[in-house]
Amino acid sequence: MLLPVLRQPASVSEEFSQEKFDDWENALIFWAIDRGLFLSYNPRATDFVNQIVNILLSNSDNLSIGSYLKFNL
Repeated sequence: MLLPVLRQPASVSEEFSQEKFDDWENALIFWAIDRGLFLSYNPRATDFVNQIVNILLSNSDNLSIGSYLKFNL
């Protein structure tokens, strides 16, 4: 049985990325959401949509319970 994964794409500067991730992770824990992927991306980068999709596809099914991963693209 696959458990749902909360995915959060965010377009934030590197300066604020960790703070936003920490708030996001705490909210997931509070709401008892067991797994999550946080993707910080630059909307001006070429091919950022494909990068986001590839990360989501390759990590969603294999993410263990209690894992909250952060990716910077």
